[in-house]
Amino acid sequence: MSQVTSWFDYNFMRNALIAVIIITPLFGLMGTMIVNKKMAFFSDALGHSALTGIAVGIVFGVQDTTISMVVFAILFALLLNKIGSRNTASTDTIISVFSSCSVAIGLAILSKGGNFSKYSSLLVGDVLSITTREILYLVLIFIATVIFWIVGFNKLNAVCIHRTLAKSKRVPVSLMDNLFAVFVALIVMLSIKWIGIMIINALLILPAASSRNISVNMREYHLYSIIFSLFSGLVGLFVSYYTNVATGPMIVIIASVRKCVGIYMKTHSTDRKMDKAMFASLLMLAWPTILESLLETVVQYVDTAMVGHLGAEATATGSLSSTYTWLINSVMSAIGIGFLAYIARAIGEKNEKKVQKAAGQTVLVTLAAGVILMAVTLVIAPLMPVWMGADEAIRCDATIYFICINAPMIFRAATIIFGAAIRSTGDTKSPMIVNLIVNLINIVLNYILIYPCGMGAVGAGVSSAISFVAGGILMTKVLLKNQMLGVKKENIRLDRAVLAPIMAIGVPVMLNRIMSCSGYIVATSFVSSMATTVYAAHSIAITAEELFYIPGYGMQAATSTLIGNAIGEQNKKKERSVILIAILVIFSIMCMTGLLLFAGAEFMMRLFTTDPEVIQIGSRLLRIVAFTEPIFGTTAVMEGIYNGMGRTKYPFVVELISRWGVRILGSFLVVRVLGLGITQVWYCMIGDNILKAVLMAAGLFRILHYSIDIPPDGRCKK
Repeated sequence: MSQVTSWFDYNFMRNALIAVIIITPLFGLMGTMIVNKKMAFFSDALGHSALTGIAVGIVFGVQDTTISMVVFAILFALLLNKIGSRNTASTDTIISVFSSCSVAIGLAILSKGGNFSKYSSLLVGDVLSITTREILYLVLIFIATVIFWIVGFNKLNAVCIHRTLAKSKRVPVSLMDNLFAVFVALIVMLSIKWIGIMIINALLILPAASSRNISVNMREYHLYSIIFSLFSGLVGLFVSYYTNVATGPMIVIIASVRKCVGIYMKTHSTDRKMDKAMFASLLMLAWPTILESLLETVVQYVDTAMVGHLGAEATATGSLSSTYTWLINSVMSAIGIGFLAYIARAIGEKNEKKVQKAAGQTVLVTLAAGVILMAVTLVIAPLMPVWMGADEAIRCDATIYFICINAPMIFRAATIIFGAAIRSTGDTKSPMIVNLIVNLINIVLNYILIYPCGMGAVGAGVSSAISFVAGGILMTKVLLKNQMLGVKKENIRLDRAVLAPIMAIGVPVMLNRIMSCSGYIVATSFVSSMATTVYAAHSIAITAEELFYIPGYGMQAATSTLIGNAIGEQNKKKERSVILIAILVIFSIMCMTGLLLFAGAEFMMRLFTTDPEVIQIGSRLLRIVAFTEPIFGTTAVMEGIYNGMGRTKYPFVVELISRWGVRILGSFLVVRVLGLGITQVWYCMIGDNILKAVLMAAGLFRILHYSIDIPPDGRCKK
């Protein structure tokens, strides 16, 4: 944890954080009026006048150049206002002339004798140099600005809207203009040292400009601008610390990215109210699934830790079946995705009979899948430890463990498939509650059976089996009570007309998951040939990373549901809105998780091991992959979009190309041919993620820009 909080150990970082928290809301607030009044050039000129203010202070022997900067900037602002009010020339021309002259005078004085190098830091700023005294200045201006905004906003806004009308209402137009100019000058001058002359104007303009794209009233305009400014400041400070980059430029880069995203959204959005509605719906559907996935991961960590305390043999017993468990769950999850997409579309069509028929098919498919998978797993149970190359000492326990977790396969299938059907109706809370209960049962029974009862790893298998049974029963009850699904006896019979399009969606997803799982096994086999510490670091890093891409998979089901509803309604605007909002939201969230992973890499490794070499290698790998978390999360959501559309064949093809063409082939060449290390293997993994994202995005771009009819069976016709 020390890696995450290490920056708080330094006074300069604490001061910088305080400064960012104080000043960025003011930038967001004042920036709204600067944008409305079209004063971007004005604030830029004030920033450039800082050099002249310092020069004037030096000439007159002022020790604290901050005072001279402030005084000069206020006079400069008032002079610009005075001359601009005479309308003798365009405002831009006046500002350009005075700004150029001011900068020239300042540079001439400061560069005398070749001493300008002492002031070059002002160009890009240095937040780490801010002092306690300067923070006090910021606090005072913050209080004064807030008071001014509360008292004078209505009058200032009236001046901005129509000066002549404001005068007729006895609004002191000149006074409000001058007061606003003074406050802008104060804020600019007091923050110029840590933001920088070259980019301070950008921080004033970008948050307000971004807010203007999505706001429908003045309250939202101010709120979003403050949020965007504060977000850019905090994230920029955080990133600059860990990447050793100047803070001011990094803040502006973050703000610029947010602005570019906003421009794209505005260009492609046709209905802001719909975008807001989709944003709210997406979050309402996604958060239970995200929480559910988070709890499952935490339980997995706890389970691993409990078994791990029993020794290496017990750990090996449990881990042997993990790959097979993943594969089996993927098959059932793929079936669930087919039902989710089909039912969500039927709900959008408001076709109750279609929904009820599909709900009836879930019961049949769950029973069939449960019986078949149970039979297969029980047959291969004695063979599984041999195939995995397990030591003879643990083969018996491994077989028993595998039988325990797969015997209640019908209940596992019910939990997964019924859960997907329930989520398709927009009910994501009920599956979350069921899985919460299941996980709590698993943890409690794990402890009881492993330690007091002394059953070891087998006890963990028995507790998992009991929790699976409980989960299946509870999820079945939720399914039967769901009024929208309306499961009836007459619909629990084979209906090929309903089942065919569901399988058309689900089978490619199933093949996708199987291929992904097998690809993981092959890639792992390459790494396993390396040193033990390297393999351990790789395995632990993979496990640790799972926690950070949960939001991507959590939002996948929510996106699929909303896309299915939109297609069922034949609402192209809604479909487009869901796609854009989902991608924007997940990219923003995953940027944050990526930063957390980068900062907390060492902490995450220490949760699983105490070996310093393993921690060092694993931390390096996690920091490498941290920058691609937004890409990974966005890809997961795009896959959910394709699933909701019923277009599951394309993601399968993309997975085939990227996984096997980049990750597997690349890892083979890196390890077996070139003899390189684990870092290069992870670069191949990153290349896989990037290529997958590009191909998925290219497909969505085509869908967004071409009108395509998507029938229920998932086959497309132009």
